[in-house]
Amino acid sequence: SEEPIVVNGERVEYLYEQKKVIGVDNVVITYKDVTLMCDKIVVDMVTKEAIAEGHVILLEGGYKFLGEKAHYNFDTQKGTIIEAEARGDPWYGKGDTAAKVEEKQYSIDRGYLTTCNLPYPHYRVQARKIKIYVNDRVEAFHVIVFLGRYPIFYFPYYVHPLKDKRPRVTIVAGRNSRWGYFVLSAWRYYLHEWSRGYIHMDWREKKGLGHGIDYKYNFGYFGKGLSRFYYTNEKHIITTEEVVEGQSVGRDRWRVQVRHKWNLDGNTLAVGEFNKNSDKLFIKDYFFNDEYEKESQQRTFVSVIRNKPGYNLSLFFRVRTHNFFTVLEKLPELKLELKSHRIRDTDFYYKSTTSFVMLQKKYAQTAYSRQPKMKANRFDTNHEFSYLTKLFDFLTFNPYLGIRETWYSEDASCSESKLRNVNAYGMRFSTKFYRVFNVKSDALGLGINGLKHVVTPSIHYRYVPEPNVKTAELKQFDSLDAAGLHNRASLSVVNRLLTKRGQERIEATLARFTTSTQVLIKTAKNKSLSDVNFDLELTPYDWLIMDVRWIYDPKENSIDRVNTIIAAEVEDSWRVGFSYRFEDDHKKGSSDQIVTDTFYQLGPKWKIRSYHRFKKGADESGFVLEEQNYAIERDLHCWFAEFNYQMKKTHGLEVDEEHRVWLVMRLKAFPELPFKMFSKRYESPRAGMDLNRSK
Repeated sequence: SEEPIVVNGERVEYLYEQKKVIGVDNVVITYKDVTLMCDKIVVDMVTKEAIAEGHVILLEGGYKFLGEKAHYNFDTQKGTIIEAEARGDPWYGKGDTAAKVEEKQYSIDRGYLTTCNLPYPHYRVQARKIKIYVNDRVEAFHVIVFLGRYPIFYFPYYVHPLKDKRPRVTIVAGRNSRWGYFVLSAWRYYLHEWSRGYIHMDWREKKGLGHGIDYKYNFGYFGKGLSRFYYTNEKHIITTEEVVEGQSVGRDRWRVQVRHKWNLDGNTLAVGEFNKNSDKLFIKDYFFNDEYEKESQQRTFVSVIRNKPGYNLSLFFRVRTHNFFTVLEKLPELKLELKSHRIRDTDFYYKSTTSFVMLQKKYAQTAYSRQPKMKANRFDTNHEFSYLTKLFDFLTFNPYLGIRETWYSEDASCSESKLRNVNAYGMRFSTKFYRVFNVKSDALGLGINGLKHVVTPSIHYRYVPEPNVKTAELKQFDSLDAAGLHNRASLSVVNRLLTKRGQERIEATLARFTTSTQVLIKTAKNKSLSDVNFDLELTPYDWLIMDVRWIYDPKENSIDRVNTIIAAEVEDSWRVGFSYRFEDDHKKGSSDQIVTDTFYQLGPKWKIRSYHRFKKGADESGFVLEEQNYAIERDLHCWFAEFNYQMKKTHGLEVDEEHRVWLVMRLKAFPELPFKMFSKRYESPRAGMDLNRSK
């Protein structure tokens, strides 16, 4: 049956002959997904046409439309609001009229949109017609962007997905030592939800103009991906780095990148990536923060993986597209992995990995080196049988036997094929002890409700005899080819101190201390202890975390490495991070590094943050400031203005020190940037995060 229109108000009158309902004062009508409120309304119960007057409010899908008069048809769900205002996070808008033209679709004529809620907004997007698709996107035609009273941009068409947190236009200006003054701009275009991207137009004083395009697509079942192109005709001067690398870059510099991801079904995933650059240094020179710090050598590959409960089947291709990189090509690699499974109703388990790969290692070609490629075909099959049981009701015992056969089409001298046999024998022991202490205390605000001490010791012994084919007889492509004698026992003890916190008594870790080492067994009477690893983690409060790791070398009776991290944070108020790292190389000497990372909310409108990295080498008497970053941010109601300064030592490449200054203006509603500007080599842990790799 058809849903009736129910009119609620201070006074409601039904005119029987005219088939109309009149509501006066605090009128509210809720019909399907729409709520209409006003001071007075007249509803024709036959046509379901309504005329609302006085403080009209129309609500749908999180959007609010306001006006003094409205015509609305509850049957067609279409209507018009005169002198309308529109509100819907994060948008505010005004127009001569606002109309509901389709289900979940509104239009505003001769109006504007903004994310600034002031009567006279700091900026606005003014257009002849604006279309709002509820919970989807906003479209505008013949758009003029105003900054205050001044027009600054014109767009024939503008669209913004409501779930997108990036602005349509991003401009960052600044100066650094390698580029000089620079202006980076990203202009976001939107053809459809599955077809959008950026157009880049950049200027760098020392390098010239650069431009490019990013295209992000989604083909539904056939997958989604990203393609990028960037080109610059550089004002090029040969640098010290080019001479060191033996690579000349020239004036025409460019990059092409295509990435694609295709989920063929719920169990099969295909991923591919293609990269081609004009020279070895291009990504480092132009996209250092965005890409180079994450991956200095980009790959070209295709991977197809089928993952089922009992097995994994994969096909992997990797080729070299740049002759200035050393790449191990796989043309292709086919691998089948049978996951560990129980053999019938016994306590025996079996797993295996079998692969065939056509290998071809191509070496980087420079002005100083022309090394020929190395190739061979390899078939490898690895099987493991294990037994799992408990001894004395508390000790987990897991012995295993591994059999590995590897065939090579060519040996190191390229004279004959080789079949290598590698067997492995081992056993694992582990157990767990704990004791509960009835301790309750809120001393120092620790909030302790009982203590639980858990001790987890484990031993893993593994023996691999010398293979029948020596390493020197085989071409060395990767770690699989370097298999040799292995006879060692791994020991570890994990201590954890737990308590329960909060009203729900959720278990929390107060402290965790891990000790681990390996005993290298050369003969029955010749044993040696390898480095001893220590890891102490303390989380006395939700806002404080401390992690200290160090490595002790028993042969040299010295500490080889120390890494200390302390982080404290009160959300949206302040954050302090400290890191100290020490490394002792017995051949090259020792080095120290200190990193600090701070953030502070000065008040409701100001934020500051800083980052410092100090380093001391073996030949230095004191710490040297290697890098420093400063940022100050001002809340401008609907904007964030952020001023940044960065100094980083580059150790004699183009310049000894790189200085960078830049200013960023970000809308609060769309705070994300399409490129990374604030680079750091250390990421401070956040208080409350779990540093534990395993329980």
